[in-house]
Amino acid sequence: MTDGSGGDGANVREKRESMRVALEGEEMQVSQPHYDYVLSKCIELSDYFELSQETLVVKLQAFRINRKMPPESPITMDEINAFSADLRAKQPQVVRRLPPRQPQLSSAAAPVSRVPSAVQIDDDLIQAMMDTAVFIDEYKNRPEKGQLVGEFNFPTNTSIPLLVSAETRTRPQVAFDSTCVMKPYRYGYDLLDKKFDALFRRLKVLGRAFTKDLNMKFSVSFDEISQDESSPVAALVSYSVAESSFTPHNVVLQSHASRLPLVLGGSELSYNLFPGQVILVNGSNRGVINPTDIKIGTPAPLFPLAATLARSYSLIVAAGPFAPTPDAYSDSPISFEPLSDLLKYVDDSLPDIVILVGPFIDAQNPTLRYQTTDSETIFINSVVKPIQKMASKHTNTHFVMVPSLNDLAHPHCVLPQPPFPSVFFGTNQLLSLASNPCTMEVDTAFSIGVTSVDILSDLNTNTIIKSSTPTDRTSALVKHILLQRSFYPLFPPEEGVNLDGDRMDSLTMSKTPSVLVLPSALGPFAEMVEGSLCINPGRITKGAYGGTFAHITITPHQHQQEQYNTPPQPQFNTKILKI
Repeated sequence: MTDGSGGDGANVREKRESMRVALEGEEMQVSQPHYDYVLSKCIELSDYFELSQETLVVKLQAFRINRKMPPESPITMDEINAFSADLRAKQPQVVRRLPPRQPQLSSAAAPVSRVPSAVQIDDDLIQAMMDTAVFIDEYKNRPEKGQLVGEFNFPTNTSIPLLVSAETRTRPQVAFDSTCVMKPYRYGYDLLDKKFDALFRRLKVLGRAFTKDLNMKFSVSFDEISQDESSPVAALVSYSVAESSFTPHNVVLQSHASRLPLVLGGSELSYNLFPGQVILVNGSNRGVINPTDIKIGTPAPLFPLAATLARSYSLIVAAGPFAPTPDAYSDSPISFEPLSDLLKYVDDSLPDIVILVGPFIDAQNPTLRYQTTDSETIFINSVVKPIQKMASKHTNTHFVMVPSLNDLAHPHCVLPQPPFPSVFFGTNQLLSLASNPCTMEVDTAFSIGVTSVDILSDLNTNTIIKSSTPTDRTSALVKHILLQRSFYPLFPPEEGVNLDGDRMDSLTMSKTPSVLVLPSALGPFAEMVEGSLCINPGRITKGAYGGTFAHITITPHQHQQEQYNTPPQPQFNTKILKI
């Protein structure tokens, strides 16, 4: 019998090396006194939760962003322990699950005394049943119900005047932008050459818009090899197909007629790049591009809000899943109590607009995925009817529903995604069915942009940043969306995002929205970026636990127009609340 200790030691060394590479790939440093402990702890968490090392590192990075930790600060022992506790609270323990069992038919040929294997006692099954039983109470017994998580005022140090009373307010009118995909379409027919055509069409349009805003001239291809610096070139950021991830060492620039490596190593130049990004580059072409300046774009013109806002508006924004998610299949009926609790808040607060963002019937919920009742019936009975009842009760409140790629009840799981089929809703016209993504104008006074795709997490995984000054990574990620004028500027898309290349133009922002809603697994926030109120309301549920939503108030500014000689600017107040 041979000793396997040597093999085990080699396996540990291999795991440590791959974890080190994963951390360095995201430019995360480890405090030297705690180096061994941090690496061992990361490997332990990766094995315990059955996560790939790259996925664990992304979760660690998101944890640091949410805690506002400087990107350049090394990871310490206290920090990795806090991350471990946070991960254990949010990530259910992985237990091997058995599939739902089908009834066994008796067989005359089978011995009577034989116990079928399908009903033999299984410790994992017992654990799964216990886990599910505990999960049912986790949402009901959640602490801090309705607690204020954060409040944000823009401009700062301003008070928010009282809203229009419920008796005198009128129902806002909502109109969708022409870029929204409002009808179903045939997908899966986007050929490779059409995808490239769409990408280079975007390259030309954005390059022309950027240089117009910056008062510059540009070209769409690099000159012949030369030591002289070229004029600005509009190029698409990509990376070498030989590499599995996007790092500073494998960045490639794709212009209209050439594909050349971009040299970032050893450069003092600041950069903020991701695949699919259109940038303007100055530099010399020596077979590789040595950049001297990189500009990452300009935002689309702001929606003209200030001149037309004549009243106050109250908005509630919530993103699914709207049912707690167990970590195993359960025969028990799924609970949509979080949606009921949200509608109770709507009933009490009487907002002007309620924006509900999917998923509503979440494909990641194992109980919903394997229900014997079809997902459309669950959607109608548990989601549509309660919302319609509330909309019928409060006719001055405008309800908007935005689908998700993870919605089991939606026939299209492709981006851009058309609205839910109207057949689910009957003749009730109090609900507006929106596309994903969508831009809507409210009373022609202000605009709201919404997408249910977690573009912030996808960008966070694929963005490399180098800056001489401390950078708020969350703001930098949001800024990418506005500067690239797209709800999903990342290309190629992340796994799970089915992007239709023929309709990439429908992801563009012709104007920067007054409010941009970006639901994400990253921490909830509200920030004013490039003149747009950008918010992540969080998710109504996080696994088996309660999550957060946002309540936004928009009011005309109270300063005297003559004093500042400017139009009255609006005030934004955003509250992030626990459900």
